[in-house]
Amino acid sequence: MKKRVVVVLCFIALAVGTVNASERLLWSSATLGQGVQESSYQLAVPAAGLLSIEAVSLSFSPRLLLVGPDGRSVQGEYSPRSAALSSYVVEPGRYTLTISAPLGFPGGGERPEGHGYYLLVADIVAPSAALQDGQPQNAHLSDTAPLFRSETYVNWYQYLLPESGRAFLQLQSRDFDTVLVAFYPDGTQDYNDDYGDSTDSGLRVQGEPGTQVLIGATSFSAGSTGAYALTAQELTAPAGIGLYQPEMFLEKPGEYGFELGGTEHSFRVRLAAGERLEVLMESDDFDSYLELYGPDGNYWSDDDSGGNLNALLTMTAPVEGVYELKARSFGLGDVLGVYTLTLAEPPLLISVFRANGAFNGEPVRFGVPLVEGGTYTLEVGSSAIDTVLTLYGPDGEYIAEDDDGGEGTDSRLRFSPSHSGTYNLEVRGYSTSNHGSFVVQVYEHQQ
Repeated sequence: MKKRVVVVLCFIALAVGTVNASERLLWSSATLGQGVQESSYQLAVPAAGLLSIEAVSLSFSPRLLLVGPDGRSVQGEYSPRSAALSSYVVEPGRYTLTISAPLGFPGGGERPEGHGYYLLVADIVAPSAALQDGQPQNAHLSDTAPLFRSETYVNWYQYLLPESGRAFLQLQSRDFDTVLVAFYPDGTQDYNDDYGDSTDSGLRVQGEPGTQVLIGATSFSAGSTGAYALTAQELTAPAGIGLYQPEMFLEKPGEYGFELGGTEHSFRVRLAAGERLEVLMESDDFDSYLELYGPDGNYWSDDDSGGNLNALLTMTAPVEGVYELKARSFGLGDVLGVYTLTLAEPPLLISVFRANGAFNGEPVRFGVPLVEGGTYTLEVGSSAIDTVLTLYGPDGEYIAEDDDGGEGTDSRLRFSPSHSGTYNLEVRGYSTSNHGSFVVQVYEHQQ
């Protein structure tokens, strides 16, 4: 039977207000005895702030769990001999902190029952000021500020999300390379180092209006100090743009609009085995890119198959389950822009052109007559090479290109010509040394 030790610690509550330095809530040097798997501590948290907890043991790999007065829990991150937990606690009150030992991992060097000595420390730091929209905080990061993860100094601010539920924060400094961090009450975190082409930071925060967010102004390099300016500006969403929620489910058919304010958005789509799916991602603000991950390990992606830098992904689900859809820009950096996602059944297609070819190091071209007003899907398939398809107009102008928009490393483009004529499809291998045969097919969409 698992034994449990409960240690109750009493603290004198801090006066109402904010503090500028860390407040020590707990320092414990104790032992998990033979057969004891966990110990619990009651933390009297006096005010809202960032609660930082660290456990170290030379005997076992500690695990941390924090449970708030409302029953919500946060787990810490752990390494072979330590564990750390950072959480923005909004409500003062009694929190339960549990340190536990795993049952042991074969070959991991731990004792079978994971017992032994450990050191446990808990600190809390309250925000030093409130951040208001349109009111810059001109301040100084000094060596008297609290440490952030034992490496850099940080000044903390409390920020209430505006009526739109979204805002853009910017941290600028001529003295140091800035970093912005954000902690939400639900345990999620976000950060940004270099926004754009400078070492200044920009971060988009969002959630339910009135949500308290803890904002940290810190540096990239340990020990860096200096003057800075921190600003917050409410973002208003264009008409038809919804509030993104991580890992939200999307339905087919459906059209959704979102604002990307970071690296990517992640969604869930439930598909039956054999079900066909088409996803179109359109944006006037950035080069869109789609990725789809199947529950069986299959992967699909597309960059420009939708034309005009829009992504178009078409697939047939090999197995039933929940698929992960990621929407982002072609570059992996942060972007700020609006996009739409359209989920539909792929259209019925009529074959209007088919040809075989072989790539031997030089591009191969095919002339295909296309009619104004029609919509066409152009495909290149090969089991021998990773294909690249480029489309040129009747007068030779470049129109679009695709690498892996089809199944696997095949290519696929969708195109609606603005005038009739003979268009050129150029096919090559992704690598000039990768030779082999391929098939070109052109389909017209049924009205």
